[in-house]
Amino acid sequence: MDRKDENHHYHIRWSRVVPLNWECFSTRAEAEASAEQSVLQGETYTIEEHGEECQRCKDAEKGKSRDLSRFRR
Repeated sequence: MDRKDENHHYHIRWSRVVPLNWECFSTRAEAEASAEQSVLQGETYTIEEHGEECQRCKDAEKGKSRDLSRFRR
């Protein structure tokens, strides 16, 4: 991940999935563009800003990331 500010990044939180999306984005605009491409009809999302203590990223680095694709459709 290429970030200008290593302390802040963004995740997508989908309305139908409790955990944050595993992918992180360096800007809010990048996260928004990705969400707009993936959003399903009737689905909502929020873009959340996180810092270096982001638990989702820590879990992903430790290999604890789960495949959430079954929740998306």
